[in-house]
Amino acid sequence: MKKTDTTNRQVSMPFLFSLFQVAHLYRTLLGKFMSSYGKPGATALPVLVMAYRHHDVRPGELADALGRDPSSVVRITDLLVKNGLAEREEDQQDRRAKKLRLTSLGRRMVEQMEIMLNESVSPGLGEITDQQLLHCMQVLNSLKQGGKASGLL
Repeated sequence: MKKTDTTNRQVSMPFLFSLFQVAHLYRTLLGKFMSSYGKPGATALPVLVMAYRHHDVRPGELADALGRDPSSVVRITDLLVKNGLAEREEDQQDRRAKKLRLTSLGRRMVEQMEIMLNESVSPGLGEITDQQLLHCMQVLNSLKQGGKASGLL
């Protein structure tokens, strides 16, 4: 059963606001985590993106995953390299291009972030079933696809 436009509008803004709050909470948590290891907080999400892509990433791909302009990722990639979390290497298919690869330190940081995130989310997930989490992921993917289709993302 499809909700009416009025119902969607009444629910969508509070939902989006809650989504923004949760995203901000976890970005802040990740930033503090990285800072506790003497690393810039701005490196947390890029490191996770690189880990979950399961391959070396081009700066443009990283920018897309972070929702940023490719030119703005230069500073972040410099921070990743300077802090020993990633290294640059030639792209074998296009030697003019560079790819970023997580270093062993970067991979260890991801492992530690996963432990910390699991510990921090566990109380909130208490009685949420796997089915509910999967449904939530579908909703978030629909929102992402809708944003892309509208040309906003």
